[in-house]
Amino acid sequence: MNPWLEIPLADYEGRMALPSVAQAPFLADVLVSTVRSLAPSSVAVLGCAGGNGFEALPPDRIQRLVGVDINPAYVAAARSRHQGRFINLEPLATISKLTHLMALIPPDHFLEQATSLGFQARVSRTLTLNTGKSFHKSLLQSQP
Repeated sequence: MNPWLEIPLADYEGRMALPSVAQAPFLADVLVSTVRSLAPSSVAVLGCAGGNGFEALPPDRIQRLVGVDINPAYVAAARSRHQGRFINLEPLATISKLTHLMALIPPDHFLEQATSLGFQARVSRTLTLNTGKSFHKSLLQSQP
């Protein structure tokens, strides 16, 4: 059994918001600053949990918001919290809906697969918290 299916959202969000962990505000800030700088009309967030950062996104400029997480309860919470704020909110209950594109794989392999499906990486870099934990940020754009 995947442990992410067992952890209640309140426990996850509580831990990620702790000052000693600081992951929730970090991820929300990265999401919001990225959206502000690129002004996309469509955004997809892989690992959205309960919609971390969605509350700060501009609903008048985001026409489509797709939230993906492995835990269906997390996605249900994101839907409940943010439905009605965005023209088109598409929370997906599981990453299995994107298996043709991704699995739990290294970022470089993910980018290779995305490129083979017609996406172009606009930005790809690793971001590190003060605690030493790292996240890979990739901004992909579909090619017409």
